[in-house]
Formats: sequence, C-alpha cells, structure tokens
Amino acid sequence: MSEITSTQTAGSCGPACEGESLIIEVIGKDHPEGHTFRIYDESDNEQQEWLENQVQVEDLDESMLTIWPWKGQTNRNVWLDIEAREGAPIRVPLFNGVASTPRQLERQWNRIWAIVPLAMINDPDPEPGQSAGNVVPVRPGFIYIFRNGTLWREIEVRNGEAGAPEFCDVRLADYLEPGSSGVTDDHRDVAGKPLPGIWLPVCHMNNSVLVEFQMAFSEVQLSAERITYLELNNAARQQRCQTLRGPEPPVSPLDSTEQQMTAGGLVSLTPLPPMRLRESELEQRLPRPWNQIYDLSGTHASSLFSQAREELQAFGTGGASAEEAWEAAYYSDAPLRGAPAARADALLAGSEPDSINTELWQALDTSEDALSSAKENHYAGVILEDRLFSLRHRLTQALEAHRLLTGLLEAVGQKPHSDSAQLVYRLMGPKRLGGHDNPLHVYLDEIDSSRFGPLHTHLLTAQRQLAREELAEAQKQLAGLIRQTDNQIAMADLFSLSNADYIEGFAVTRDLFLALALDPDGIDHLARAESTSEAQIQDANDLVLKIVEEGSDQPLHRMLFPSEESQGPDGVAHGSAAKGECGDGRCRPADLERLPDQPPKTDEVQTLTAAALAGLAKTDAIDLSSEAKRWMAAVGATLDGIDKHVRALANRLKSQAYRLDSRLYGPLLRMAKARDPSLLGSVQRVARNAVPQGWVILGLRDPASGLDMGLTEADREYVHKSNGHRRFYGEYMDADGNPLASTRKSDIPNLADTAEARQMQVYAAPESSEVVRAQRDMRRLKRWDEFFSRIRVPYLVLVLEGHNIWNEASLARKTLAEKGRFRAGVGATSAIVDLLFAGTIAAERLSMDLGIWKSTSIRLNKTAFTINPEIIGKGSTKLADALPRIVSRRLLGGMVTAGLTITVSLLDMAHEWDTGDMDSAAAYGASAVGGGMMLMGGLMMTKMTEAGIAPILLGMGPWGWVLAGATVAIGAGLLAAMLDDPPLVDWLKIGPFGPEQDDAYPHLADNPEETYYRLVNLLAKPRIAIETVNNLHAKLAGEGYAIDAGQERKFAAINTVVRVENNLAAMLDSSSLNIAMRPVTVTRTPTRRGLRTRREIAEESPNVILEKPLPNGKACYLALPSRETFKATWGQEGVRTREVVVRAQWQASVEFDEACRNLVFPAPELHDSTIFDLVAHGEPDFSETGRLFWADEQTHKTEEST
Repeated sequence: MSEITSTQTAGSCGPACEGESLIIEVIGKDHPEGHTFRIYDESDNEQQEWLENQVQVEDLDESMLTIWPWKGQTNRNVWLDIEAREGAPIRVPLFNGVASTPRQLERQWNRIWAIVPLAMINDPDPEPGQSAGNVVPVRPGFIYIFRNGTLWREIEVRNGEAGAPEFCDVRLADYLEPGSSGVTDDHRDVAGKPLPGIWLPVCHMNNSVLVEFQMAFSEVQLSAERITYLELNNAARQQRCQTLRGPEPPVSPLDSTEQQMTAGGLVSLTPLPPMRLRESELEQRLPRPWNQIYDLSGTHASSLFSQAREELQAFGTGGASAEEAWEAAYYSDAPLRGAPAARADALLAGSEPDSINTELWQALDTSEDALSSAKENHYAGVILEDRLFSLRHRLTQALEAHRLLTGLLEAVGQKPHSDSAQLVYRLMGPKRLGGHDNPLHVYLDEIDSSRFGPLHTHLLTAQRQLAREELAEAQKQLAGLIRQTDNQIAMADLFSLSNADYIEGFAVTRDLFLALALDPDGIDHLARAESTSEAQIQDANDLVLKIVEEGSDQPLHRMLFPSEESQGPDGVAHGSAAKGECGDGRCRPADLERLPDQPPKTDEVQTLTAAALAGLAKTDAIDLSSEAKRWMAAVGATLDGIDKHVRALANRLKSQAYRLDSRLYGPLLRMAKARDPSLLGSVQRVARNAVPQGWVILGLRDPASGLDMGLTEADREYVHKSNGHRRFYGEYMDADGNPLASTRKSDIPNLADTAEARQMQVYAAPESSEVVRAQRDMRRLKRWDEFFSRIRVPYLVLVLEGHNIWNEASLARKTLAEKGRFRAGVGATSAIVDLLFAGTIAAERLSMDLGIWKSTSIRLNKTAFTINPEIIGKGSTKLADALPRIVSRRLLGGMVTAGLTITVSLLDMAHEWDTGDMDSAAAYGASAVGGGMMLMGGLMMTKMTEAGIAPILLGMGPWGWVLAGATVAIGAGLLAAMLDDPPLVDWLKIGPFGPEQDDAYPHLADNPEETYYRLVNLLAKPRIAIETVNNLHAKLAGEGYAIDAGQERKFAAINTVVRVENNLAAMLDSSSLNIAMRPVTVTRTPTRRGLRTRREIAEESPNVILEKPLPNGKACYLALPSRETFKATWGQEGVRTREVVVRAQWQASVEFDEACRNLVFPAPELHDSTIFDLVAHGEPDFSETGRLFWADEQTHKTEEST
C-alpha cells in the first residue's frame, strides 16, 4: 500500500512518529459519509469519546486508514455507527478486544471491506469455453448477515435512482428483546440512509473473521419466526446462508485474473463486465437473463421480441423464409431458444395488439455500469445464492411455454379451415396405426404435406413443435431444481410469512405443481411425434406425488400440509409451537384458516401475489362485504389450485396403471380441513368396508337424496340427445365398425381393409351374341354398307344413343356444376345430334326392311359438299388421296357427331387438367385422338367406295384407322373413367390445402363451414344393409341373455335386421340418427305376357321388436310376414313377399365462430350446392331413391351388398 500519496488528517505527524496505535483499514477509497467508528470499554457500558476524538484518517490509493493513539491503552471494543435518515444512528458491534496494532506495509491487522452483494445465475447449457455461472448484482430484496449465529445486520437492497444499487439498514436494536433470540416484529422499518456498499470486517487483530459471518439474500423481509429459527438452528442456518470464506480478493487485479466464483466467496469487481440494475419481472421471461443485465444499451429484450415477430412472420409466409427460420431456431446459440414468453407475446400481438404488455418489451433507457463507482473505489463483491430467482425463472419459462402452446392451439382453432385441417391431419397423417398401414394415408399425397405446406401452415405445426420442446426443456430444468432440497428449503422464506403474505408460498407451489404435472405432448392434441421422453414426464410427475404423499421426507411437504399432531380429529388446530419452530416454513393450520378472513391493505403486504389479490378484491364502491368475499374467493382459488393439480395428475397416472392410494389424499384432506375446520372438520378417511352406520359416502352414495354411485335419479334418466357441441374428435370407423384412425392418441385402433372398388357401368355382351359375332367379322367385311346390313347396327346405335341422352339429361346438373355451362351445353348438343343422326340411320334401315320411306336413302346420299384434292394436296398429297371428293349428307352427319364427341372429350380433358387430375386428362385427350382416328377411318372408307381401292395413310388402311381409333377411344374412355379422381381426392386437390385453388366448386370457395361439412360427409360414408336373420332368440340365449317366454316368442319371429351405420360414429352417433322404414308388399302374378310385379308401400312404419347399438350405428330387428302363395288366373300360382325400404338421416349441431349450424347427413355430392331445406328435405320420400339428404338401401349399400 502506497504511503507516499497518503494524506494526514487530525494533526498527525505521520507513520514515523505515530508510536503505538490502533489502526483500522477500510479497503476502498472515496467512501461517502455515513459510517463512524465508536469505541467502548470491553463491557460495552462506557463509550470512550475522549479516545474517539483523537482519531486520525489517512486516505490511501486503495484504502482508508483510521488511526487512534493507543499507548498504554487497554483492550477496547469498536462499534460502527451507520447514519440513519431520522433519529439516532444504527449501531452495530464491529471488533471486540482490540489492542495496539503495528502498521503494516500492505494489509493492516484490522480490516474492513466495503462489499457489494452479487448473485450468480447458472446457465444449464453454457457454450464451449464459457462458465456456467454468470455473476450479476442482487435484485431488490433483503440481505441478512449473521455473525456467530446471531443476526448482525438486516439490509434492504434497492435500485438507486443514479443507476447503482443502494443498501439501507434496519435498526435491529428497535426489535430486539433482551435475553431472547430473534426479533419481535414481522415488519421492520428501514432506517438507514442509502449507502453504496456494506462495511464488513474481514480481519481482527491479524486473524480472519470471515468464517464468523453467514450471509443470505431474500426476496422478502423474513418473518420474526424465520429469523428466530435461523438463529436457534445452526444446521438450518448453514443450509440457508452462505458462510463467508477467503481468500480476500486482490484490490487491483489484472483483467486476466481468474477468480473463484463460488457462493460465499469474496471477489474483485474489476474483471466483471459492465452491468445494469436488475429488472426481475422482465428477466424471468428471458432465456438468458444475464444478457439483459450486461446490455447497457437496453435493447436486448426489445430485440428479442422483434426477432420473435420476424420468426412468426416467416413461419406464416411459408416457403424458403419459413425453412430458414426453422433452421435458425435450432442453432445452439439461437437468440429465441428458451424464449417462449417473447414468442407467446409476438403471437398475441398478431391477433390482439392491445392485449399484451408492450412496455415489457420496449427498449430500456441506456445505463451506465451499475458497479462502475464500486469498481473505481476498489470495493469487493460477495457472491450469494438466489435460489428463488432460479426457481421463478424456470417456472416462468415453463408457464410461458405452456401459454405459447395453448395460444398456438387457440390460433389454430381460429383459422378459417381449422376443423378441416385437423380432420385431415388426424385421420390421414399417420402412416401406420396400431401396427398396420393406415389406408387413408395414401390420400395425403394429393396435397403438399411438407412442414410449411398449406396444411401444416394452417396447423402451425412447426411452431407447436418448438413450443412443446420449450415446455419439455423448462419442465426438465424445473424438476431438477425442485429435486434439490436446498431449493425447497429456500421456499420457507415465503411459507414463514405472516398474514396475507402467507399466500405467496402456496401460490408459487400451485404453479410449480401445474408445471410439473404437465404432459408436454398430451397438451397438444394434434401432436404425433413425441418431443419428450416418457421417462422425463414420469420423473416430473412422480416428483409432485413424492412431495404430496403421506410420510414424504421432502421439505416442501411440511410447508404445504398440516401434520396430524398439529390438527385434531375435528380439523381445528391445537397446541402452540415453541418460539421459532414455525420458522422452518411448516404449515400453520390456524394461520391457514384465518387467511381468507380479512382482505389486507395493499401497503401492508410485501409479496406480489398478496398485493395482486388484494388489488383484485378492491371495489370502487366502499363495500367491505364485497371486498372480503372477493379476497376470500381469490385465496380459495389459489389454495384450490394445489389440490386440483395433484388430483388431476393422480387420476391421469392412475389410468396408466399407477397404484395410488390414500397416501396422496390424506395430506390433501388435512389441508382442506385446516382451511375450513367448521365445514370439513368432521370428515374422516375410513375404509370402504368400515363406514360407520349412519355415515354418508360424500359424492358417491346418499340414500336420502337418491345419490348412488355419484349419480342422482335425474342423472341416470338423462339421455344425451345430441353431441353437436363437440367438433369431430373420436374415431373414423370402417364398414365393419373397426377404427381406422383416431383423434385420441391413447387409442390403438384395429385396422381393416376398406378399399372400395369404384362403381363403374360398362357395356358387355355374351360371346354368342350378334354384336360379338359382328366384331369378329369386322376384318372380313369389304364394304361399309355390307357391315351395316349384316349386324343391323343402326338399331343398336339408336339404343345406345338413347341411353346416352338419358344419362346426359340425368347428369346435366352435375356436369353444369362440375365442368361449367359450356361443357354441359356441348354435351347436351352432342347427345341430341347423336340421337337425331342415329334416328335417321335407323329410319333408313327400317325403310329397307319394310319398304317404306324409300326417299330416306336418296336424301342421305345427296351431296352436301365436295373436297378439292388439289387444295388438300398442297399440304399433303397422301392426305388428299385418302379423303373422298364427295361428302354426302350421311357422311356429314357422321362428321358432325364425331366432331361434337371429340369436342366433349377435349373439354373434359381441359377440366381434368384444370383440377389437377393429369391422369384423367391424358386419358380424355387420348379418347379425343381415338375419335379423330375413327372419323378419319370413316372418310377413308367413303374414299374406298368412290375409287374401289382402299387408300393407305401412315401405313394403315380405312379399317386400320377405324380399329385403332376405336381401340384408343374406347380404351381411353374407360381409362378416364377409372382414373377419374374419387370425391375425397377432389376435395383434397381443390380444397383449402390442395394445389388447385380455382373456382371448380364455387359454393365451397371462401366457405370454411361448407368445406368442412362436405369433408365430414365424404369420410362418413353412410350405409344401410338389410339382412336376413334366423334363430335370433337362440343366439341371444347362447350369449347368456335371460329371455322369458314372451320375449322368446317375439324374438323367434324376427327374420330381418336393418343396419344403419357410418364411419364417424363419434360425431354422428345413434342419438343424432333418424331412421324411417316402410314395409313393402311385392306381388308377382303370372300372365300371358310374362310375370307381372306390383309393389305396394305401406303408410305405417313396421314394428321394431329389438334395437341394438352398434359401434358406429344402430341395428333394428323386424318380423316381416312370411312368403305367401295364391291362386292366380289360368290356374297358376302367384307369390307375395314382404320387404322393407329404409331412409336414414343424421343431424349434428356444430359450432363455427361462436355460431351453431345444423349439419344434415348424407350431404349432396361435392359438386352439388343444394342447401338443406326443412320443407323440401325434412321428410323421407319412399317413392324413389337417391333423394338428397337421405340415405337409402339402394344408393347407400354396404360393400357386401354392392
């Protein structure tokens, strides 16, 4: 220590002539006023003012020496006076039995360090080469310094207006009781003036006294009970406090000096990075709070929030920007890693800008280094533990991750096509279910199912995965902290508080239990890939049960639940604990009972929870009764949360074959009885088989009120008429009632092959038929007219064209809806022209057969126009040689009809191309080419008739062109029909997640409700089966049913069962099903002209003898009259049989944007925009099948029936 630059005060003659002296060195310089040394005799009875007045002070470069002449003096005691804001100074003992001390060149024998308390925040995943501990200033709270087991100083830590921490002492002498440990009051006023550091003696008469001191930081002012407990219990004090230890740090270390950063150690402030004052509420929401503290610009939090908004925007945009954001989120140094709060508020800001605390994420003012003055003045730092901050930080991370995940799920639900997206994802997403291939998964190939495709962008899949992983990691870190008993012991600071502040410990525990009891994957009902191992979830869950269960050795258990000794059988607290015993945070039943009684004033509480609840209880009107009730409700809700989370977890684990018994429920009951002994004091836990007579099993059985097994008589009689308030969550059933896919991950469905062959009608004929023989003779025929004469083709063509007219008329509305007005018009025109031309050719054939209408052939053979071969030859001489010169009306008609047919094929090709069905488009194109080849073949045949020689074009003659064209046209037409997308694929391609966003189905555009309705209908597949049943009564008896004689007679008559089912039984169950049936009498009477059949539909419904619920529908058992015969005319027998016609309809109410819509199934086909009308569609029509909104036994047959 330099003596050259020292100064002397109080008339000192300098070190050379000072003689025997008492020297006290205070490390540091430029100490502000506020500290004064006082000297007493060794009995501390007489102050030595005459000696104090001889003081000399030397200011050195790095310390201050206070010197008293001590020649011939006896030992004295030294006290320290700390200036108070009002009244007498705060006096604390400093050194006992000091004597003369020789001056030392460097460190004097009696030393005091000016210290600044520091805290350390651990990084659970430090970067390589970086320390896991990050030193920061302590947050506002209280510093407790024990000396030799007794509280020496109590100091409040404040954030000073100058940007540096301030330390203000409590005048402990005002709260001490002579001869008694601890302090007298729970609330102790701060009296000392703010000071930049704490003077702490470290060496006494050349002996280190650091080990005499134990220091602790607390976020709250400790209660009197807590202080007394810590003074009386050495082991508890050792656990809660940090014992100071050396070595003392260098006064001016080099920047490269490596310091031992451990709790209780003194460190030099100089190497520490610049840092700002603490902002605890903000820091708890940041992934790395120290980065915020080290950022003097104040932009760390605002920058983090901006990055969260940019990430959210990138994910919403999709494409390359979303992929880049996704990759960046997984970098080891990603800023948003561990920042669910920023992401959650960014998400909320996008939907509800006014609902977030924008001030939280605003840039802070720039700041100077909060420790700059302390560093310049060579103060030291002392590292203290702040376990509650670590707990609160990890707890906040978990709760914010939970908020983010639930917010994302809510955001998914608010998207326009949320219901459709969830249905597609849950049913078609999994490749395998229950160990088998998912037959619905193949349909997912029709849409972009990549991470940022339309489907997953709609479902926010990437963000949800990040949120689940954040929650899993926060839960893991939190469980690790709670498992350390020292962290639970730190919570005794909260549980030992008095009055309204007592609620704080319970509030924190409630949130801890919530976070630990969560299943990160279970919260996200859309998740398939599990981000958390089952072992990790079980580990966190088991920790809650380990704390709660009877006989637990966890410190937190005693804080939560009254012991049996502290509570009588009536629930009333009895006995009084010795002074200080409750300072360990143990549950205090009497205080717990009083807690809801009276709302406190906000200036009487120190914890955030108590202040918040007190504020909520306040009313504008002066109504103490209402305020008390609100306070009571708020306290009750907080305490109920602990019970609720434990019971919910127990029930969930119990369903997973955990063995849970009264170990859990005993402590919970004691807590409930402590809260309200007058109500619950008489409740006891007794064995089920030992319930005393006259006792009522609460919530389970009460004969007086009709309660049995938890249900009243009204509950048992209640029949759920509609589950329409539920959206589709359940199973997708196949035709056999087996689950194909499930929205409940706990289900393991059995799969069944439900691939249905598409129904297609094609023309076929027996091998011996005329048309087959004609096809075989085709190559042998030489002349066109001979071919027509041999097989009477005109009549066949007329029949086929008539069939086409019928089909085109019946499908006109469908074609108009699917392919547009122009395609429908061309198709109708083609069919009509085909029919007219076919009718003309048939008339010609008839004139030849019957000798009438002889002019028909003449008119058909008249020339319509001629083809100039010279003009055609300029383009192709071979084509000119192949075409006839004269085009008759007959040939012109064929050309027109062929042209219209080709046009229809081309329009169909364009439609399929537009809708993304490329396979069908190619097939329709090939069909058009085939039609053109057939037309060319017809022209070449006419040319052959003119010239008598078959022309050759591209290596084929007329018959080659006809056969090739027919093969291509017919084969391509059939292929187009087979390759035509089924309705479900159409929905996927054209729907909200498909590649074809066009106006193919205008009624579905911008209509999420209708889009979802049609998807459900396509998946539901309503079906009706009518089957014969024999010996049902015997089968029922064989299955163990008791059937009396009357029932046996009725059941024996059953001969028919009607099964009505659908694949979405979870949404369309039997309560939403309306089945209408009518018996039909079918009479077949032989006549001279053949068998005549007559069907008579009865007006009344048949009697349903038995109804049986099916996994996905209902079965109705009927007894129809048996087959009868009767005498008809001419001595022949007629037959009379009975059948049944069935109509079925399902109705379900579904909520859309807080509105309810009634959905009726089966819905119209995808192209049909008809809306359900109660008048038009409300009643079944038994006269015809295929009616809209009604399933029937013909249109909706089961697979076996088809």
